[in-house]
Amino acid sequence: MASPATAASNDDEGNEPAGAAFTCRFTAALRHVETTLVPNPVLSDPLAPLLCGPRALKLAQDELAGLAAAQGPGKHLRVPARTRLVEEQLLDALRQLSSHEQGGVDVQVVSLGCGMDTRPWRLPQLAQRSGCRVRWFDVDQPEIARLKLDSLAAAGAQTSAEEVVRPGDGQRERPAAAAFPLHCSSYAMVGADLSVVPLREALVQLAEPAQPFRADLPTVWVLEAVIYYLPLEAADALLQVSFAPAHARSERVLGRDWS
Repeated sequence: MASPATAASNDDEGNEPAGAAFTCRFTAALRHVETTLVPNPVLSDPLAPLLCGPRALKLAQDELAGLAAAQGPGKHLRVPARTRLVEEQLLDALRQLSSHEQGGVDVQVVSLGCGMDTRPWRLPQLAQRSGCRVRWFDVDQPEIARLKLDSLAAAGAQTSAEEVVRPGDGQRERPAAAAFPLHCSSYAMVGADLSVVPLREALVQLAEPAQPFRADLPTVWVLEAVIYYLPLEAADALLQVSFAPAHARSERVLGRDWS
């Protein structure tokens, strides 16, 4: 794995995004620093250094150094710790949903305010187990969605799990092996400003035609460090959708920023 000093980046330091897009990069950088510099890290994220950029990486290294100076070496960064806690809740929710079904089930995961999250590529538990197929939807602002998809493409990460038609004989086959393959059965990136666009409208209208959002399927809603970025009215509407889903067997995974 690349060290923090040599981690790859798609942007020159003076050309990195600002605002919410930079926050997403910084979160990825914190996961990379936790992975490579903290003993017994709470997670491993080999994709993170290709998504963070040099300025965010330097800031994450400084945060770890400040933590070590204040509390001693070997402490875990708070954001990766939150990430680990949320994904444990996510995997538990998926196990509970799949255990209720006979003969297999499609389960949707909707990750709201996903940023540079890499769970679809990082968690092998998302691969089909006992007939449970995970359909993953990432949702974030349009500019962040574009930045993430561009960064994933540059990193060689798989974003489509669909079969493709082979030139010549017309046979269908899985896509060529990617540097970072998907563990879920399908993936869609939805670019929508949830402070303006209602969640269900965004999922129905903006999801890729090849992977439409289905209200009849059990769904796990992941809200990790997103609610406090929204106006109160938009946050209330989002919570009403995710806490009163159309399907009776749905779960919510809430993550907040403990500081």
